[in-house]
Amino acid sequence: MRFLIGIAGLPCVAVDAVQAKSPARFTGAKDNPPIARAISAPYAYRNGMSEFYLNQFAKRLEQIAPKEEVGIGLVYAKHEKTFERFVHAFYPFAVTAPFDPCYPETWEKDRRRAELARFEERLIDVVRRVRERILLMRDVLSGQNFSPLTLPLRNFRSDTLGPNILAIFEQLGTSDAAREMVERSRDAILERHPLRRLTDGGNRRYFEDDRQLRFKSPGHDNHGVAHVVGDGHRPECLMNGRARLGAPIKAGFHYDCEYERRRVDSFYPNCHDAHVAPTNKTYVNISPSDAVR
Repeated sequence: MRFLIGIAGLPCVAVDAVQAKSPARFTGAKDNPPIARAISAPYAYRNGMSEFYLNQFAKRLEQIAPKEEVGIGLVYAKHEKTFERFVHAFYPFAVTAPFDPCYPETWEKDRRRAELARFEERLIDVVRRVRERILLMRDVLSGQNFSPLTLPLRNFRSDTLGPNILAIFEQLGTSDAAREMVERSRDAILERHPLRRLTDGGNRRYFEDDRQLRFKSPGHDNHGVAHVVGDGHRPECLMNGRARLGAPIKAGFHYDCEYERRRVDSFYPNCHDAHVAPTNKTYVNISPSDAVR
């Protein structure tokens, strides 16, 4: 699996130190450096700062074959009062985790090299934790993208799905009992939207949302909903088509959606909130990213 790792909120001297180290310390591959950009005092996340990371993630992802698994993570300096909005830009496709900011200008001159080295090791530990959480999520999904944890957030109508996915996103990178937390949220979704099976002889599995739209397993029919950026698609559209909560999603995976006895709706919001009319009146394909076909 290829890890895409962003590191945010670092001063220039710390970014230089990260870039001087082998990328393998952060991503596990020498040819895959982490994405980092320096910020200056006063240290805070300003409007638009997330766009750099989203665009860089998308550029990297466009170069990775759809069949290759990708895990996405972001570690960030917890600059007070400004980090929450910045971090939410990576919901729900990434695992995120904070680290205590470093302020090299406050270090004594004769201690700066040692302080920087200690900070680098703490940073590497946080990145390692994020990569472990990505692997945990991949293990929870067990290679099966048909899961309550991959249901499309715009189109699966539920007062339970969104809050539980958000709870995982907010806690996954820091919880000491991450697997148990993920499983509790998964089970809460399943309690409200249990896994069902059709009784028409096909025996296909499905989840049903609050308007009774059935999100069925496509079986082996994965006919592609991943996109490159452009034609209305933003970087987030691409990332949400390849990962959920850090873990890889098969690029062509989607849900076959239909009602039991009536036509599907005339339009559905897609991955960037455009209204898209289904190509068929009796069913619609919707991916975890909310790409609609």
